[in-house]
Amino acid sequence: MNYVDIDALSRLFGKVLPFSVEYFAQHIENTLVGINKGLPRPEFAGAADILLANNRENKQGSWEFLKDLDFDIFGNYVPGNQFIGEKFEVSLLVNSKTKSKIDKKDWSVLYRLRMTDKFSGTSWDIDFPLQMIMKHYPHKTTGAYFGYCHSIALMDENNRAKDEYFYVGITRRNWLTRMAEHFREVNSGSNKTFHRAWRNHIGRQDVIFTSQLVVDNHTFDEIMSWEEEMVDKNMNAGSSLNMIPGGHKGMRFLHKHRLTKSPNVSLKERDRAIEAYQKMHPRAGIPNLLISELWKDDEWAAKAICSQANRLSQDQVRSIRVLGEEGLSPEVITTRIAARNVLQVKRVLHGETYKSVL
Repeated sequence: MNYVDIDALSRLFGKVLPFSVEYFAQHIENTLVGINKGLPRPEFAGAADILLANNRENKQGSWEFLKDLDFDIFGNYVPGNQFIGEKFEVSLLVNSKTKSKIDKKDWSVLYRLRMTDKFSGTSWDIDFPLQMIMKHYPHKTTGAYFGYCHSIALMDENNRAKDEYFYVGITRRNWLTRMAEHFREVNSGSNKTFHRAWRNHIGRQDVIFTSQLVVDNHTFDEIMSWEEEMVDKNMNAGSSLNMIPGGHKGMRFLHKHRLTKSPNVSLKERDRAIEAYQKMHPRAGIPNLLISELWKDDEWAAKAICSQANRLSQDQVRSIRVLGEEGLSPEVITTRIAARNVLQVKRVLHGETYKSVL
């Protein structure tokens, strides 16, 4: 192959592909050959050679991508059945970056792979900078960090995103290893903001999930700065699924809340601290639209209500109702279930509070 580094493709994406790496590599190679010949868009003739040359120039381990080509490759994977074989429906997404107002410093030519059979019929895109799987890309073998982003897009009747929410993360391991851990937590019932939001949208036809590998080859300080900037941007836009700020700002945040012993801890320690913070603040980081959808889920609402400090547990709420039906006074119930005060018990008996606890 002239363009595709099959080893890099296998290392970065092989574990999630529903087909062989060799098959995918040949598909991308054929697509790049066609683009280089000006097919289907003459204005991009020679683009594959330009990307390859840019990789050769970045032999010092730079993580910068080419900024001068405004198109992405979209590959829709259609699984085979007894009547037709599997295939890729390929198209170019031209002016995709300028239309979405992406800062030019963040530009890269993406390959966007869509699969529809991973999450119960909800479409799932895997996006990655094309240069990462092309020959001569300067992959660092030690000390490099990955930056990635998972998103949930709510689509309108014209299949255009009307709302989109983002979770930004970093890892020193292969990004697929961390991604697999996220999905296991989604399936196991994790109550973290991102996991809960993803789980609550599985199976919807008006939703598209995206998992994007954004950058690699970063040092620790570079990746922390990148994460801080990305999370800040999403939080300011009201579209973040991160519960706390990113990067060093997030480390300081956790330390301020006495969840870490130092403002400089390992990513593993940070994850444990974030989980503890989530239990204390179950609604932290959830955008308003997603909050309204999640509160329609009785089980989630009950957990969210009862997990806050100084609130009754679900068992206490149920006990109040049972004891009230047995004719016990609010004062006796307060003592028996160790409620904070009589008023708290009376509000439950009158149906004014904890309506979501069944």
